[in-house]
Amino acid sequence: MTTARETAPDARDSREPPEPQGALKPCAYIGTGGAPCRFTALRQNTFCFWHSAEAPKTGPLAGPLLVRLANEDVNMEGFQLAGIDLECRHLVGAQLIQANLEGARLFRAHVEGAHLFGANLRGASLFKANLQAANLRSADLTGANLLGANVKGAKLEGIVLGKNNIVANELEGNALARRRERGKALKAWQEAGEIYLALLNNHREAGRSEEAGELFYRLMVAKRKLMSRTRVNRWVSWFMDVLCGYGERPRRVVFAWVLLIFVSSLFYFGLGILDTSPDVEAYSALTALKTPPVAQAVKPAPIGMQAKSDEPGAVTSAGVSAPGESLLPKALPLPQKKPDFAYVGFD
Repeated sequence: MTTARETAPDARDSREPPEPQGALKPCAYIGTGGAPCRFTALRQNTFCFWHSAEAPKTGPLAGPLLVRLANEDVNMEGFQLAGIDLECRHLVGAQLIQANLEGARLFRAHVEGAHLFGANLRGASLFKANLQAANLRSADLTGANLLGANVKGAKLEGIVLGKNNIVANELEGNALARRRERGKALKAWQEAGEIYLALLNNHREAGRSEEAGELFYRLMVAKRKLMSRTRVNRWVSWFMDVLCGYGERPRRVVFAWVLLIFVSSLFYFGLGILDTSPDVEAYSALTALKTPPVAQAVKPAPIGMQAKSDEPGAVTSAGVSAPGESLLPKALPLPQKKPDFAYVGFD
């Protein structure tokens, strides 16, 4: 009988020789165009340092190394750069398609003409970053700080600003208002208005009316929050929001008209038409008069016996009429009932 110990050498010989320890393997990341990554994978990892989400990028050397790759025009598609510090770095024309820059610090960074299509910029700080002519299509900017960012000429189609397109600054202002810190809340709402205005101008210049309309609505809401609650303008603005959404919510207009028609129909059903004009009051008084008693009712004359009032001597049921005499039927005397017996007198 053959034992397992005897078969082990044959099985080991049939396998390929194991790779030597320390051998470098290529990164397993494949780009959208099918091009493989040029870097080698880390030990005990299938991805390289830049494509591995487990490798931290918060160190002081990550930023300068990334800038060097950008200057060499290296394809940095899909790089995992969460939390990286790129403050005041120059990444002009960087190829960062679908890169993960969540929580990255891009304060005053120069990203002109960079390709950030589908990039994850959730919670990133883009304060006063230069994004002029950058490609940010389908980028996720939820919670990102865009205050003072230069987005002139940037491609912003399909960007995600968060739920209902509310930027992080407005959400921060709402939270501060709930904590009764109105001074800080007003500052946050003002910053949100500046961001909405910058994005609105970008969409208007590009002719994207739908996105511009949504940002105009958010801008008007931010302006309303800056008004005092005791001012009439704030309540007028609120009414315009409820009625038509500042002209950007046509469904609200239809709903308002339907509601108005329904309420008006309820009032009409319950109260009817109330008219207090003199003509209506006079007509109501005439119709309220009592009809003549039954004893004085006169049967009208036959049609053939009727005569015009301008014909003297016209024959009516009441006799011959004199010139100018009214032809209205006169009341006939009631017939008096004769007694059934006679009184006999004695002389």
